[in-house]
Amino acid sequence: MSGASQPTSYSTPPPGVSVIIPAYNYARFLPVAVESCLKQDYPNFEVVVIDDGSKDNTREIMARYGPPVRYVFQANAGLSDARNSGIREARFDHVAFLDADDLLRPNHLSVCMAALAQLPPDYALIGCDYAPIDIDGLPLAHAVHTAVSPGEVRLKDILMRTRFSPTGAVAKKEVFTQCGGFDTQLRSTEDRDMWIRIAARRRIWHVGQVLIEIRKHGNNMSNNADRMKNNMAAVLKKSYDAGVV
Repeated sequence: MSGASQPTSYSTPPPGVSVIIPAYNYARFLPVAVESCLKQDYPNFEVVVIDDGSKDNTREIMARYGPPVRYVFQANAGLSDARNSGIREARFDHVAFLDADDLLRPNHLSVCMAALAQLPPDYALIGCDYAPIDIDGLPLAHAVHTAVSPGEVRLKDILMRTRFSPTGAVAKKEVFTQCGGFDTQLRSTEDRDMWIRIAARRRIWHVGQVLIEIRKHGNNMSNNADRMKNNMAAVLKKSYDAGVV
């Protein structure tokens, strides 16, 4: 398969996608994330916002939206639990993940779903590349970011380093029944742990296109280097103990 997956014209409704947005005290950014979903050129999707116990005005912000946007509140349980709640709430057989401070480009779903449709059925997860933006949504022209080429992402690749962000990842919902959900004991690197478990059982493809924009700011969880290091060590030990490596 080439890396130049392109949106398709649809004579019948294509497979539905549930875009899952976990949100915790990110009311400032959330409308941009939701609006980026509503601008998708893919014709069959819903948006599921999981409010993980926010104390800001997230509930009031979300009251502005109706279908295809759904708002679900839960007591604070962490990012992994919020993503798992979104998977359970999803009405479609495919899910996409979007962090509340990031955004999808308009062709994101159409490109990812076109790629998935062209791949053999053992592929269960699609990743994409990103463009970094600042807190105000402006491009970070001097940010250090290495472009990713299209191709299969194998287990050994993810064990070496994270290959794509959870923002923008599109998956067959069935894979979470097969591989389990996001580990709620992890407070970072939970995405890498999930991708490792998927790669051990199914196949992963990276489209090699910039389809998302990721906001870089002081509140990003990835800024806590010590926690990231400790959790990554826990993920690798977990994989070793499970016989994955």
